[in-house]
Amino acid sequence: MTPVSLTMMDLQRNQLQAHLFPGDGNEAVAIGLCTRRAGDLRHRLLLREVHPVPYSQCAVRTPVSLTWSTDTLAPLIERAESEGLSIVKFHSHPNGYRSFSGADDASDGDLFPLLHGAVEMDVPHASVVMLPSGEMFGRSWWGGAFEPLLMINVIGDDLQFW
Repeated sequence: MTPVSLTMMDLQRNQLQAHLFPGDGNEAVAIGLCTRRAGDLRHRLLLREVHPVPYSQCAVRTPVSLTWSTDTLAPLIERAESEGLSIVKFHSHPNGYRSFSGADDASDGDLFPLLHGAVEMDVPHASVVMLPSGEMFGRSWWGGAFEPLLMINVIGDDLQFW
């Protein structure tokens, strides 16, 4: 598969950080809708919209775990299908854990095959973790398997690359 990267504007990164780190020390989640640019060497996801999942729709929010209602996904999946968009799940690791946890693996393992089946286009989707510093890492789901994102970059007054 072609490697996948993610690009966003600084304003979007700030919006994500404000929602994912509300000050209570617990994990949170948001959904992004992305356009794409397919290239020979890389497939770039371009974050277009951020949709915070309300904290009230999370059955569990602790410093190390998160369970959320996927009801908010239905209209976003419909839009992704009709507009040819990719979906990115963003969530936080307030404790600074720099890897996907076992709970993340289980959650993403259930979610991304469903997204791939619901958005009936051959497009990548992704899962991204944000750390308290604002640093991010992620993985794409395309072709039935997870692959690390090649890069995440933020465009603003300064350029950030992870």
